[in-house]
Amino acid sequence: MSKTATCLIEKNPLLREGLKSLLVRADFTPLTELSVIEELEDRDCYRLAIISAECSPDMIPNTIKTVREKNRDSSVVILSERADRESITASFSGGADGFLLKDMPAETFIASLTLVMAGGKVFPSSMVSVITSGWEDEEFQVGDSPVGRTRFSTRENEIVRHLAEGQSNKLIANELEITEATVKVHVKTILRKLKFTNRTQVAIWAVKNGALPSLQSRG
Repeated sequence: MSKTATCLIEKNPLLREGLKSLLVRADFTPLTELSVIEELEDRDCYRLAIISAECSPDMIPNTIKTVREKNRDSSVVILSERADRESITASFSGGADGFLLKDMPAETFIASLTLVMAGGKVFPSSMVSVITSGWEDEEFQVGDSPVGRTRFSTRENEIVRHLAEGQSNKLIANELEITEATVKVHVKTILRKLKFTNRTQVAIWAVKNGALPSLQSRG
């Protein structure tokens, strides 16, 4: 199996070398290693970009945008020292595929990257309470419908659980033995019922409301 070409952006040289060593031992090839995003070049052909979040939360979307302008098809994972709501919401609103913490176990880190490359979205389960502590804010508001009154069909409940695991539409379709197009229809219905705009909000809502007691794969 071919390894995933990876772009690693980390200012700290010691940590950068440690991450490189970890990636090499797994199914990832550090194609580009940079200290700052300004060194990124158009010709760099990577499938995954791991970016150390050294900037303030409001700058994270611009950082992701820069990566996508250089390589629009790459998956993007933000690596952070801070477990704060502002950083994770800025990351996902900016289009990130994952938000991971620098103090997570190595095996969990690699498993999370693998899930991202399979089309999933990942974030630390320890951050669910941090994110949802500001549930009344419009970023995560459930429209005019109280959460307790939301009603899903059996199939929609199944898909919500899979979304909480960070699975892509393709993976959900394979698990439930239905077409990917059918999954897309159900996801749109779920978003409409919850008055949400993206699947990450559904995943966080699902964890908060007991769809998954714990997310071991997310640290």
